[in-house]
Amino acid sequence: MAMPRRWIRLLALVAVLSVLLVFVVVLSPILASTSPPRETYPTHRRVLPNNKKHAKYGIKAPAKPAVNSSIPPVFLSFSQEISISADDENLVVFGNREDKTELDRLRLLYAEKEKDFPDVDVVSALARFSSWDTGRFLIIPPSHFDTLQPIKGLHWFNASFFLNTAEVDDKYFEECGRDKKLDNRFADRRFCATIKGKMPVVHHDLRVVRESLLGILSAWSEFAAEKNIIWWISHGEMIGWYWNGKLLPWDSDLDIQMSTRQLIQLVAYNQSILQNRFLLDVNPNFAARTPQRINTIDARVVDMHSGYLMDITALTKVLKSDDRVFCKSPHPYNLNDLLPLVETKLDGITVWRPRAVMAIIREEYKSALTQKLFNAYGKGVYAWNKMRNEWVARRSAGHPTTKKEESELKFVLGIGFLFA
Repeated sequence: MAMPRRWIRLLALVAVLSVLLVFVVVLSPILASTSPPRETYPTHRRVLPNNKKHAKYGIKAPAKPAVNSSIPPVFLSFSQEISISADDENLVVFGNREDKTELDRLRLLYAEKEKDFPDVDVVSALARFSSWDTGRFLIIPPSHFDTLQPIKGLHWFNASFFLNTAEVDDKYFEECGRDKKLDNRFADRRFCATIKGKMPVVHHDLRVVRESLLGILSAWSEFAAEKNIIWWISHGEMIGWYWNGKLLPWDSDLDIQMSTRQLIQLVAYNQSILQNRFLLDVNPNFAARTPQRINTIDARVVDMHSGYLMDITALTKVLKSDDRVFCKSPHPYNLNDLLPLVETKLDGITVWRPRAVMAIIREEYKSALTQKLFNAYGKGVYAWNKMRNEWVARRSAGHPTTKKEESELKFVLGIGFLFA
């Protein structure tokens, strides 16, 4: 009598499973002994990629809480003995646009040199700069960048509170949108809801952005001049200024810098409302001057109508063996590149800029001095139009590019190739 087919299939299946079981039993110990152990990460895994960047400058990024780091972070210290007014008298403003001979001498003295930028038309660049500069220069004493700062007479300054807050390192500023260009308190709530742990992508209306950013910059410039606050443009604003004296048309936030001394004085104006629209907010974690995991911005001016913002970071001399000054990101700067500050115009607004703009841009962004085709981080592709002296939108966001453009396109803030 022939065996039913279903029994034949069942026996075949048992035979196959038996063979697989033998392989598992015999080979498992061999594979386990030859394969490397699976890598495991501590709970603060997202801090680890930044440590390479920090180590480059000799600064260790502390894990939270900051005080438990194997290398203690650097905190500001405050003195009631040092007179703040006596040191501030060393701020020197000089230069006069009316005295052309003296102005030409100062410009020649502080101008960047052609030999340092062989791929840049330095003569044309300096001519552009002089057309925007007002002729005023300002020197800040190196002591304004020290970790020891005077608070004599600053009765409103609570040193213990700021030191204790910085040790805890709780995140102060919260942002919305995938690109984190909107302040959480004033942004459209649609951009603040997380989906699978991620913020939504914001398609910025660049006309609204520009109106907001120019409003912030104008209000801040007037406020700073009235309160004698010393500051200067940085990052994307420097790049835009270098090309045509204007903001980059795709930029959706602002960045400025100041000395550590100036940041302490800024606390006196914390929570001020500028022109009934723009909030000045100082991060109470600013007393920690080495990188913190979630508090790299020291202060912020926010448009309460839209949520767009201007980040303020202070520079501090945190390493005894290094004369450079650092923000908390940390970006390093030579004081000789920063000073003297030069008063200039950015989109018609009076601002201060570092002396060696080109050297700083090249250090931070490499090819941004010469790159004339940029992918603006989801805002489209922009090309430099020499005839119009401005950046012109060449492709909308997501528009396919040619192979030639693919090889040319680079991110303006974090250089990388664009793949359509």
